[in-house]
Amino acid sequence: MSFFLRIYAKFRYFLARHAKREETIARHLFAAAHSGHASAAETLAELYFFGDGCTESPETAREWWQIAADAGHPAAQNNLGVCFETGRCGSPIRYAEAFKWYCTAAAQGELAAQNNLGFCYYLGRGVEKNVKTAAMWWEKAAQGGYTAAQNNLSLCYLHGDGVEKCEKTSFYWSRKASANLSPLADHYLGACFVSRRGVYQYKSSTVYAYHMAAKFDDADAAYHLARCYAFEIGAEHDKKKALLWAEEALKKDHAMAMLLMGLFYEKGHCVLRNEKEAFSWYLK
Repeated sequence: MSFFLRIYAKFRYFLARHAKREETIARHLFAAAHSGHASAAETLAELYFFGDGCTESPETAREWWQIAADAGHPAAQNNLGVCFETGRCGSPIRYAEAFKWYCTAAAQGELAAQNNLGFCYYLGRGVEKNVKTAAMWWEKAAQGGYTAAQNNLSLCYLHGDGVEKCEKTSFYWSRKASANLSPLADHYLGACFVSRRGVYQYKSSTVYAYHMAAKFDDADAAYHLARCYAFEIGAEHDKKKALLWAEEALKKDHAMAMLLMGLFYEKGHCVLRNEKEAFSWYLK
C-alpha cells in the first residue's frame, strides 16, 4: 500500500469513527476498507453481520473478515475462525482452518481466540485432543481478564481437567468471572458457598452470589434464592421473598421450583397448608 493510500484510508476510518449517522459510518468504513485499512474492514464486517447502517449480509461479513484477517487483524482472524468452526455466515465447517486462524490471533494476544483455542484442544477440533494444553490456553486468556475463559478454567480446577484438582483455585477463578458480571460464575459461587466448596465463610455470600446471577434472569438462581429464604440457608427466614423468587423461577417453568411449591403447600411452609394444591404442583 502506497503512503498516500495509507493516509487516505486512515482519514476515512477517522471520519467513520466520528460520524453520527449509521449510513455515513458505513460509507466511510467502506472507503477505508477498500483502501486496505484492516480495522475498517473488520468493523465493516461487523456492520454487515448485524445489519447496522447497511443491509444485513452474513456472507459479505465473512468476506470482509477474510480481508481483515489476511491483513493481520486479530479480532477478524478470531471471527473468521468462528465461521470455519461453526459454519456461521455460510462458511463450510473446517476445523483445521478454524484452528489455524485461532492460533494466528491468539499469538497476537486476542483473548477470545485464546479461549476458542482452548476449546479446540479440549474437544480435539483441528488438532489432537489435549486437555492440559486446553487448560493452559484458558489460563492465558483468564489472566488477561476474559470472563468465559475464567469460567472454563474454574471448571478445570473443579474437576481436575488438565490441571491438578483444587477447589480453592476453582473458587478463585469463579470470583474473578463473577466480578466481570458472569451469571454462570455467580450461580457456581452460590453453590460453593452453600457446600463450603473451596471457601470457609459462606452465609451472607450465598445469597449475594445467587442474587447476582438472578439479575440475569437465571431461573436456577431464583430457585436457589427461594430455598435460601425459605429454609434459612445463608439468610433469615422470609416467606415473602421465598415466594417471590419461587414465582420468578416458575415464570421460566423451572421444574424444581414447581416441586418446591408443592413442598411449601404440603408442609404449610411459607403458605397455608393445602394438600390439594401441593398435589397439583407435584403433577406439573
